[in-house]
Amino acid sequence: MVEPLRALRRKLKPHPDADVQRLREGIKAIELAAEMVIQNRLGSITRPVAGDPAGRAAAALANLRLYLGPELTCSPEAATVAQALEAFLAA
Repeated sequence: MVEPLRALRRKLKPHPDADVQRLREGIKAIELAAEMVIQNRLGSITRPVAGDPAGRAAAALANLRLYLGPELTCSPEAATVAQALEAFLAA
């Protein structure tokens, strides 16, 4: 439900008419609401990772690698995010 809204909002971005831009802002608000619905649905079907902090950190880092893909997993940015994630989970 988000993809068509996002595509329409992006398509309208270069349009010079002020009325169209107001419509675009309304579409953006609906797009954000749709993203929230999806996030809530995903949150309701997930379950917490049980176990020690090291196990939770390993699961989080594995998910980060899946998200980034093989090309970006070894990037300096990924290392920075991984360090921040480990620090967050250790706190």
